Amino acid sequence: MILTYKYRIKDSASKRELSRLAGNVNFVWNYVNSLSKRDFLAWKRSERKKKLSAIDIKYLLIGSYKQVNLPAQSIQAVAECYVSNRDTFKKPYLSWRSRKRSLGWIPFKHQDFKIKEDKVFLLKKQFKIYKDRSLPADAAIKCGSFNCDNLGRWFVSITFETAEAKKHVNAISAVGIDLGIKEVMTLSNEDKINRVNATNTYQDRLATAQRAKKKRQIKKILNKIKNTRKDFYHKATTKIAKQFETIYIGDVKSQDIIDKDINKNLTKGVYDAGWYMIKNLLEYKAKKLGGFFYEVKENYTTQTCSYCFKKTGPKGIDGLAVRVWDCEYCYAKHDRDINSARNILRIGHDTPFAGDLRSNNRVGK
Repeated sequence: MILTYKYRIKDSASKRELSRLAGNVNFVWNYVNSLSKRDFLAWKRSERKKKLSAIDIKYLLIGSYKQVNLPAQSIQAVAECYVSNRDTFKKPYLSWRSRKRSLGWIPFKHQDFKIKEDKVFLLKKQFKIYKDRSLPADAAIKCGSFNCDNLGRWFVSITFETAEAKKHVNAISAVGIDLGIKEVMTLSNEDKINRVNATNTYQDRLATAQRAKKKRQIKKILNKIKNTRKDFYHKATTKIAKQFETIYIGDVKSQDIIDKDINKNLTKGVYDAGWYMIKNLLEYKAKKLGGFFYEVKENYTTQTCSYCFKKTGPKGIDGLAVRVWDCEYCYAKHDRDINSARNILRIGHDTPFAGDLRSNNRVGK
């Protein structure tokens, strides 16, 4: 199992050194970008038959660590990230990086990095961290990076591999989860989790700071909103992952709802709900605790009666106002979200691939 732990860097002296190393990373990025741009222009003039590949860039950077104060593996990691982004966005070359345009980022591989007690080491330099939790005893560090946020605070993220989790304590339990806006998660056992609306809580303070053009205060408020939402979701998903061995969740996407919302009345709430974050947290926590996570298709789960399976429920964006409805065939009375969660649980049990993934004891979609 592969996990990532994140720690905050302590003293200001470390920040100055890390900022300098981040400048070297930007230099390597811009150099690779210039190679890619020059190669693209040559290719357009038909001076080259093929574009510069990742392997070509790798060979061109051999020995560059002597001129740039960075580990050789870090330089290669920068090049790999550049090529990956270039190919993902399908562009011949990318934007240039500078201290003002880009936040600090210093990638590293396990060969160049060490952690001991409350200190981490890179290039024979030590950086103190706030160590709120220790790495597992069998952790094998694979890679990581130093990162700077928009407030100038530095963090180190360490990706490591550890042994598989043990069997879940609740070996039989399963739950279906319907994602929403007001009740961010509705469980098939009729439990509802009302989200903390962080955006509405701080919107007045944020608007005041924006009118006054106080950039640093704006950044602090935005970070407060993000951390409040993240803390709430961490606690909620941990409770669910501990309680249920198997978790089924609908495959709803924020963008799909936003595209269908003509009047844009739901856009703010959908963005603040953070469905993608919830899925990611549930997925890795289920695996860590020895459970299972499955994302299933939730088509017609709101319309379908969970008793007689007839499609008599409210439909579309216009039907969101209908929270309770009666089935026309079996006369069962339904709470909209609970009915949907029950249907998601049923679909999860009926999905053929669930048994195959269960035998491998791993998370799947």
